[in-house]
Amino acid sequence: MKNINLIGLGALLLLSVTIFFTQCKKTETIKSHQSTNKTEEISQEVIQKLQAAGFITSVGLERLEDGYIVEYDIYIPNEVISKMGKGSVAVQKKASNPTTKHYRSGSLITFGWTRHIWIYIDPNFSPYIKTGIDMAIARINYMNLRLTFERTSNASQANIKIWGVASTRNAKGWGEYPSNGNPGTTITLNTNIFRSTDTDINKESRVMGTILHELGHNLGFVHTDFMYTSSCAFPENQTDGSERHISGTPTGASAGSWMLACGPDYTHFTLEDRKALTTLFPFWYPDGSVRRETDKNTVYVIYGGAKFPIPSTQVLEELYGGWGNVVVVGVNELWIAKSVPRTGSLLREHHQNTVYYIEDGTKRPIPTEAILYARFGGWGNVKVVPDNTLSALPVGPAIQ
Repeated sequence: MKNINLIGLGALLLLSVTIFFTQCKKTETIKSHQSTNKTEEISQEVIQKLQAAGFITSVGLERLEDGYIVEYDIYIPNEVISKMGKGSVAVQKKASNPTTKHYRSGSLITFGWTRHIWIYIDPNFSPYIKTGIDMAIARINYMNLRLTFERTSNASQANIKIWGVASTRNAKGWGEYPSNGNPGTTITLNTNIFRSTDTDINKESRVMGTILHELGHNLGFVHTDFMYTSSCAFPENQTDGSERHISGTPTGASAGSWMLACGPDYTHFTLEDRKALTTLFPFWYPDGSVRRETDKNTVYVIYGGAKFPIPSTQVLEELYGGWGNVVVVGVNELWIAKSVPRTGSLLREHHQNTVYYIEDGTKRPIPTEAILYARFGGWGNVKVVPDNTLSALPVGPAIQ
């Protein structure tokens, strides 16, 4: 993540290559992320290998002591570079019109019903950095994906480790792409930028934004504007056409996205960001599913990855199609459904007129029909849940 205003998500997954990243121990990370500040030392052979693998090299390429940073905030160690072009890295060229299309690869994190990802953080981090990381974990968990994230104090248990390094690089942090169906193993936070003496009142939010952006890389997302870095001060066409578009997301740079190369310092997931996440890591049950566990009588409707109890046969028939739509599932199978709907859900209780936008565990009232249509597309996008099932959610500020 480049320091000139860097945070954002993107609706794209890269990995035009299948690269086998190695996990960095803390001492290795500290060593490997010291810049030589001698970009002229990068050989043409290395540049050609990176380009053939689908990476951008015209800007954001930097040599480190034992690897390279590409696209500003993606770390690739020397041992991976050395394998490129020798059969260990699969290169696929897919696009015939690369300047107008976005692509993602088929190399994704694997998961079954769900997958729990453990995150270990550097114990030497300042308290505000730890708070910001917790905020990032909470924010992505509110998306109710098939992936869930949780901190662990056991480094050997962790799928992703977040280390602090006092680097001279002009970047807030950097991450790694997935390999072998697993997320990238390391995120590095630059403690020369996130100092223990930082007095910025938004410092926790800045950490959260940086961690979410780098976590996006660890899950396989590319900078949304990779094709020409439109969010940066030096836009230029940089795509080679090896990326794949994620269905339902824009085919151009997405304003406000958390994966913009040089986006805003702090932001919420945009509509397109949420579509990208829920397309790649969809919740098990789609909206409107009606389910009952085989050993229980309670019937639930699923919206936004959360389950809402249906209080009576009358409500079941009036709102959800009756008993013919009820699917009986296994014992305790509905444990996967959350108690809080996904961020971005538009919900209204049966006999109430107020429509709520769900955001990070709160319900934000939409005060007028004009705002509903202007911001969210109108009544057709509002889902109806049984009465009193939203009462436990705290009320957030009204949408303006």
